[in-house]
Amino acid sequence: MENLLKRALSGLIFVSVLIFSILYSKISFIVLFFILMILCLYEFKKMIQLKSIFPYIIGTL
Repeated sequence: MENLLKRALSGLIFVSVLIFSILYSKISFIVLFFILMILCLYEFKKMIQLKSIFPYIIGTL
């Protein structure tokens, strides 16, 4: 039950930040997704144990 509460709260926070960034400006929405992309690439690199920075370079293009 505790895990469900943590996931629900983090989801609520994420949706709140997402809606705020959409309503605030287009730039804030782009910046938010850029940050999320970098975090996802970092996690993926850890999963496959990749040592290069090449995915970051490709991801930012």
